[in-house]
Amino acid sequence: MWISCIVVGLLASCASAFRTASDVALAFSKFKLDNGRVYATHDEEVARFAVFADNVAKAQALSAVGDAEFGVTRFSDLRAEEFKEMYLTYTPSADRALNVVVTPDSDQGFPDHCDYRGTNNITKVKNQNACGSCWAFSVTEAYESQCARAGGDNAKAPVLSTEQIVDCDTIDLGCDGGDPVSAYKYLKKAGGMTTAKIYPDTSSASGNAGRCRKFPKPANKITGFNYTTKPCNDDEHCNDQNEHKLALNVATTGPPSVCVNAEIWSGYVGGILTSKQCGGNGMSDLDHCVQVVGYNLKTHGTDGKHKKGYWIVRNSWGTDWGQDGFLYVEYGDNACGIANEATIPIVSD
Repeated sequence: MWISCIVVGLLASCASAFRTASDVALAFSKFKLDNGRVYATHDEEVARFAVFADNVAKAQALSAVGDAEFGVTRFSDLRAEEFKEMYLTYTPSADRALNVVVTPDSDQGFPDHCDYRGTNNITKVKNQNACGSCWAFSVTEAYESQCARAGGDNAKAPVLSTEQIVDCDTIDLGCDGGDPVSAYKYLKKAGGMTTAKIYPDTSSASGNAGRCRKFPKPANKITGFNYTTKPCNDDEHCNDQNEHKLALNVATTGPPSVCVNAEIWSGYVGGILTSKQCGGNGMSDLDHCVQVVGYNLKTHGTDGKHKKGYWIVRNSWGTDWGQDGFLYVEYGDNACGIANEATIPIVSD
């Protein structure tokens, strides 16, 4: 019973299960079986068990200080520096573009909740796997959403090629990191994005970018990008980000690309990440890019928790992470720096 509890994230009710080394050892055995882990040597297995035990302790500590729940995930045998090198590869561009901030006409009729999941405006959750290409996935997802919106009420978001950006954007670093801001510059020069069917993903399996290939002229072209709320470019003033404007643009303009501080996301299994759990929200804290696909600004819960609203965030670590590939981030405190660099591509036929 206890191991199923930790896996689904009911960590508070399962905390007593990890009082002894034997408890952790049993959890490690199940983790290896569930994730197909086979270590090359006994010494490596001993070392990985120590990392796993440390991550379990961190998960319990994080669950105790906020509303989100942390537990055993497929990342639980990775050291923090290994996880960061593989998955947290947002690399800010040296040229911070001063693009327009989209300003909707008015707040009239502004909905208190918005959720693009299950609609034609977003594609299925993707998986970057071994490639540090979160920035390219984030841009691709925002582009897909804008293509759907440009196509009219019944248009379906096309599945576009993340690999095109990874391979062909020479400003950024492929599987070693990048920034949506500079990726938009490449896409503008390239004329847009082709589909994943024409230019399929190979880097998520190999962990390396490939040689840029030729592809047909994209059906939808990108002419630039806009911010959905004024960006924060330092570490001192990011507590005052305009999340209301970001929410208004999510509802009226579509799901944007955002970059965040995801240092502790490796162990996330459910619930709403609070600003206290997220850690720093300055520009230097950002290390990962995702897509905001909705929000709920209504207070909820009768237990004194969750009095603030939340953002609905789509990640690129597959559907076996988080809550079917999604997570929730507290609204109102710029938790995880979610409103520091929120952008949306300008797409035309």
